[in-house]
Amino acid sequence: NKESMAVGFSGSNGGIARPEREVLVQDNCDFIKGPMELSYFVNNVCNLNCRHCYVGYEEPKNALSVDEWKDVFNQAHELGALTFGNVGKEPLLAWRNKTIPLLLFLKEKRMKDERIRYGLVTNATLFDDGRIEQLIDASPTYMDISIDGMKEVHDDIRGEGMYDKTTSNLSR
Repeated sequence: NKESMAVGFSGSNGGIARPEREVLVQDNCDFIKGPMELSYFVNNVCNLNCRHCYVGYEEPKNALSVDEWKDVFNQAHELGALTFGNVGKEPLLAWRNKTIPLLLFLKEKRMKDERIRYGLVTNATLFDDGRIEQLIDASPTYMDISIDGMKEVHDDIRGEGMYDKTTSNLSR
């Protein structure tokens, strides 16, 4: 039972409103034919408790394995997906067993199809020298770091001391 994992599809690489996109209608559902983005969660846990978090649950069970994710990525790519984004909940909590193996897999896919983009969204509080080296080796095409404003605002939302921890890790 994999019901607790979330996979989101959205327009990417120019959006879904471009006129050259073909919309297929099948069984009263619209499907976009063309480039898409696959946003995926490797886990449903986080080391912070942000006030605005849009994923208000934690479910460490029923997660897809690395091999299952690879299969999902291959199928999504065959359907036209070119952007793969690890959006949460906090991918650094699954670094060794999921995040880095999947980033390396996507790096291999990009070597065969240079149009592929891949990366992750993180609060960056858990970076250390080892993870940074592995991240450099994985060569993501983007990385989103969550910063909510200046120190006072960020710490109010994410917890005391988190702004300094995040910015310190970024300076590494």
